[in-house]
Amino acid sequence: MFYKHMTRSKIEFLKGVKSLLDDRIEDLEKKDSKKAGTKMTKVKVE
Repeated sequence: MFYKHMTRSKIEFLKGVKSLLDDRIEDLEKKDSKKAGTKMTKVKVE
Protein backbone atom coordinates (compact mmCIF):
# COMPACT_ATOMS: atom_id res chain seq x y z
CA MET A 1 0.00 0.00 0.00
CA PHE A 2 2.78 2.42 0.94
CA TYR A 3 4.74 1.77 -2.26
CA LYS A 4 1.66 2.35 -4.36
CA HIS A 5 1.14 5.69 -2.62
CA MET A 6 4.79 6.68 -3.20
CA THR A 7 4.57 5.78 -6.88
CA ARG A 8 1.41 7.86 -7.32
CA SER A 9 3.04 10.71 -5.41
CA LYS A 10 6.03 10.67 -7.78
CA ILE A 11 3.70 10.68 -10.77
CA GLU A 12 1.78 13.69 -9.44
CA PHE A 13 5.03 15.53 -8.71
CA LEU A 14 6.30 14.92 -12.25
CA LYS A 15 2.98 16.05 -13.72
CA GLY A 16 3.32 19.28 -11.75
CA VAL A 17 6.84 19.85 -13.07
CA LYS A 18 5.63 19.08 -16.60
CA SER A 19 2.87 21.65 -16.23
CA LEU A 20 5.37 24.32 -15.14
CA LEU A 21 7.65 23.49 -18.04
CA ASP A 22 4.78 23.57 -20.54
CA ASP A 23 3.76 27.04 -19.29
CA ARG A 24 7.34 28.32 -19.56
CA ILE A 25 7.73 26.92 -23.07
CA GLU A 26 4.48 28.57 -24.11
CA ASP A 27 5.66 31.93 -22.73
CA LEU A 28 8.96 31.66 -24.59
CA GLU A 29 7.19 30.77 -27.83
CA LYS A 30 4.91 33.80 -27.48
CA LYS A 31 7.91 36.10 -26.92
CA ASP A 32 9.70 34.54 -29.89
CA SER A 33 6.73 35.07 -32.19
CA LYS A 34 6.56 38.75 -31.18
CA LYS A 35 10.24 39.20 -32.03
CA ALA A 36 9.87 37.46 -35.40
CA GLY A 37 8.78 40.70 -37.06
CA THR A 38 11.67 42.78 -35.75
CA LYS A 39 14.82 43.28 -37.80
CA MET A 40 18.31 42.72 -36.53
CA THR A 41 20.73 45.59 -36.28
CA LYS A 42 24.36 45.14 -37.17
CA VAL A 43 26.69 46.42 -34.44
CA LYS A 44 30.33 47.19 -35.11
CA VAL A 45 32.66 45.83 -32.41
CA GLU A 46 36.18 47.18 -32.05
